[in-house]
Amino acid sequence: MSKLSELIVLIKGGGEVASGVAHRLFRAHFKVCLTEIHHPKAVSRGVAFSEAIYDGKKEVEGVVAKLVKSASDILRVWKESKLPIIVDPKATIRDTLHPDILIDAIMAKRNLETRLTDAPLVIGLGPGFQAGKDVHLVVETNNSESLGKVIFDGESEKNTGAPIPIGGLTFERVLHSPENGLFLANMDK
Repeated sequence: MSKLSELIVLIKGGGEVASGVAHRLFRAHFKVCLTEIHHPKAVSRGVAFSEAIYDGKKEVEGVVAKLVKSASDILRVWKESKLPIIVDPKATIRDTLHPDILIDAIMAKRNLETRLTDAPLVIGLGPGFQAGKDVHLVVETNNSESLGKVIFDGESEKNTGAPIPIGGLTFERVLHSPENGLFLANMDK
């Protein structure tokens, strides 16, 4: 087995869950790279590396993610002891990086073209993946007693469609836009 610092992990997604996984693996000295879509969405933007897509970089608890544009940029950012994130909706950078581990953390509630053959170890987070068919392992993401369970055969729990209760509120605390567009917030400092 290689040293952890030699193992390359490609994580599809840069939202809160993907960021948590990336943060932990980066702290454990894996070479981690995140892929993201052009206009990522995050509920808790303060803890999502996807914000680097808009701002060029994002720091979460001492780990800095930097937006990159190419494979050579990824290598440079790793040498800076930072976490590269690249706009690559189809994760085609895997053909250049040849990751040892690919983690689908998009949280789309369905599989968006992740295949068992994408890396020697392929992990799917949440519903939409079947261990042994789409991915090698599935990690349960439903807020239940099984949260974090590694599934070696089969699927995770089905999507409940209900937000996690906070302060007794579920759907009441979630806002949905009535139309497409870009939301810009102004904040006085």
